[in-house]
Amino acid sequence: MRTGKRGGASLAAVLFCLLATPVLADQARWPCASERIERLSLAQIWRGDPLPENATWTADRELAPLAQKITSLDLSDEEAAALVRDFAGHQPPERRRERLLLLLRAAFETADGKRRRAVRGVDTYAHNQERLAERIVEDTERLQADSGLGEDERSELEMRRDWNLRIFEDRRAMLQVMCEEPDRYERRIFTIARTVEELLKTGEGRS
Repeated sequence: MRTGKRGGASLAAVLFCLLATPVLADQARWPCASERIERLSLAQIWRGDPLPENATWTADRELAPLAQKITSLDLSDEEAAALVRDFAGHQPPERRRERLLLLLRAAFETADGKRRRAVRGVDTYAHNQERLAERIVEDTERLQADSGLGEDERSELEMRRDWNLRIFEDRRAMLQVMCEEPDRYERRIFTIARTVEELLKTGEGRS
């Protein structure tokens, strides 16, 4: 497909808008609608009894795999909450409160770690998108400006630009999906915290 000067200018303008849309955060372009937050705040999620500090839950053969499972995005929020309730129901009454609070600590730290990796993945993906968009704009500007290009060279340059543009659009759709992951981890830990709170209030978490 041959792109004339006006068409090339329009393409460059569209790409410029795509690149300029994200807000700057932490000296990096953040392409998601939600604010870029590197770490979750426990104080914003939990206002109940203090959670165990310096907990060694990672060595707990029951808690560590459960924390991984209930923070997995393969599960729905409802399924994760059901697993927390099931866990509470199988604890000795005298240890139930302690174990629920320790589970919440484990789930928070696990979800926070997964969320941080998701945020960094978005950063990397968005950076690669910017580099690809820059190549598309460069090729478009060269097609506009260099009237001395041979027919074969121009055709090859147009094919490369158009191919990169298709890749850019496909990746842009994937980026939108990736942008949802940090928010989903945040919602998940809120769900777990609310479930633990309900269990403690209703007496199912009392020791």
